[in-house]
Amino acid sequence: SFERLSKTFFTKPVSESAIRDVSQGYAFSMQDTFEGFKKAKQKYDSALKASKDYDAALANKLELLTFWAFDIQYIEGLNNQKSSDEAMVKTEQENVKKFVSTALAHNTGSLLLNRAMALYYYHSGEVGKADNSLNQIATEYKNDSSLYSIHGLIASNDQTAISFFEKAIQYEPEKIRNNVELAKIYIKSPHVENIQKAKLQIQKVLQKSPDHLIAQILLEKTLKSEKEIQEKSAQLVTEVDAINKPKAPPSISQMLKQAESFREKGLVNKALELYEQVTEVDAFNIIGITGMAWCYIDLDKLGAAIAQFQ
Repeated sequence: SFERLSKTFFTKPVSESAIRDVSQGYAFSMQDTFEGFKKAKQKYDSALKASKDYDAALANKLELLTFWAFDIQYIEGLNNQKSSDEAMVKTEQENVKKFVSTALAHNTGSLLLNRAMALYYYHSGEVGKADNSLNQIATEYKNDSSLYSIHGLIASNDQTAISFFEKAIQYEPEKIRNNVELAKIYIKSPHVENIQKAKLQIQKVLQKSPDHLIAQILLEKTLKSEKEIQEKSAQLVTEVDAINKPKAPPSISQMLKQAESFREKGLVNKALELYEQVTEVDAFNIIGITGMAWCYIDLDKLGAAIAQFQ
């Protein structure tokens, strides 16, 4: 599929070595690692040295540098550390973008060029221009996995983005960047089902590219989220058990103490109720019996008080 594209979209004659370099560069870029990006860039540079106007080399180099910039920013956002490659990538990205823009002026219907520009515009925060670039090729190229990927990036909501990335995987399952993007979406809403979905996507990436740094970071995040969910679930079970657990009745000493407190506060009737409960449990409890008597005195029920004292 890529060889067909690489031989189709160019404006001037292209050497066989340039076509071979671009094809090899694309294979390196599919590793989706910084090391793979560096090797791919070398191949694209070699292709452009042989055929400086080769659209496929220009477009794929711009896509590569844009993804590279994406990943540098993502990792910096996680660990707050600057990458030594950041300045180089940004400079090269801007330079290649100028060449792609020039090439696009002569080949407005190019899938590769429009796709590369759409990705660049999205990364630059110009979503409207990204949409315009995609619209240039939307009718003719409906089943291109990279187009689905870019649509997934600029989608207005997660569910739409997931649908686009799943289609991208359907048409090009070996392109693991789509699995990474899916994992990122699922991790944003870390409940049990999404965490499992994220882990599945990450495992697919690491099976094909064990050194994939972002996949390793995402796996660490999913395991942390999974642990937090398990801890919250265990805490919730404990709390529910505590709520449902029948409360032990207060002891006689506790009831006597509370009754005394009620009586001191003038809540005589409440105090009397507690003293009565004490004598129901322990009919010969002296404090309970005399407590009732004092409550009767407080209520001006002298006859009842005398009976209690007797």
